[in-house]
Amino acid sequence: MRLPRHHRHQHHRHRIAVSWLSIALFSTLVSGCKEPIVGSSVVYDPVAGQALYFGGASCASPATSNLATASNYICAQPCNGKDIEFIDAQGHSSDTSSIPPPSNFQCCALDSNTSQMLCIGGVAALDLLYRFDVRKSMWIPPVSVPNGLAQRSGHSCAVSKGFFYVLGGISLGGFDVSVPFYSFNVGTQAFTSMPTPPFANRYGHQLVTLPDGNLFVGFGALVSSSTSLLDSWTFNVITQSWASLPTTNSLSIADGSSCTPWSSSANSVGGVFCFGGVTTSVVEAVLAEAVILAVA
Repeated sequence: MRLPRHHRHQHHRHRIAVSWLSIALFSTLVSGCKEPIVGSSVVYDPVAGQALYFGGASCASPATSNLATASNYICAQPCNGKDIEFIDAQGHSSDTSSIPPPSNFQCCALDSNTSQMLCIGGVAALDLLYRFDVRKSMWIPPVSVPNGLAQRSGHSCAVSKGFFYVLGGISLGGFDVSVPFYSFNVGTQAFTSMPTPPFANRYGHQLVTLPDGNLFVGFGALVSSSTSLLDSWTFNVITQSWASLPTTNSLSIADGSSCTPWSSSANSVGGVFCFGGVTTSVVEAVLAEAVILAVA
């Protein structure tokens, strides 16, 4: 079986594509929290004004499933310049079965209404959706997931209007996932398989909640051929419909980019701001430039 490029080159790429900035950040993380940085997940808590990092490994890839160095702890990075802090989530959690196993390449997103960080998938994926209460700093009982939905990596997720959306990814066997798009109702705890998107299943992409609550998906690559996908789409969470987003000079970012929404007084709809990523032409090349996409 020929694994996708995301699986075959993850470790080599992270080792090669290290700038002085990433070295400085790595030094801060190791000295402050000893947090693994490969395949971890991060969410931003606007109430506390800090980023939460979960999981990851110091040197691992989905291909090797090297869980010996993976973690299941949480670190907090305040935005006031203070050192990154270790959160003793395991000590606060009364039920050890609520704590996820050490893993990497999972996906997490924060539901601000319930103050829950929702995490799913990864190389140690079980059929469970793990939930972390960011106010109480503790894991709460996980939710059982229908067969096949949780067991994936390279996927992306986002929360909008009380729903946790999961899109794309690679099965643990290295193939396309059987259900490319589904949602989880945070209130009722019900899972729903969404209609298949009008584009090919992808991995390494970005799913971002826009300021208006709709979703943006961009970049990524095909699982079967590692071919980068240049098309971008928006998903209307009210009408449950997809719309192609025309872009010009779109970069061939196959994997590894980071995106965040933006808006302004002049443009309330806004768009996404993306930085970094890996092209398909040179596997180890990291893009040292930013991409700003306006949705409207």
